[in-house]
Amino acid sequence: FYLALGKLASLTLAKWQTMLSINTKNLPLHR
Repeated sequence: FYLALGKLASLTLAKWQTMLSINTKNLPLHR
């Protein structure tokens, strides 16, 4: 159960990281 939870958490964290990286790339003020 914990293994699946860790996988889900890592997946969501990776998704958030990619989203944040894309947002920061699109924003000219935030470098």
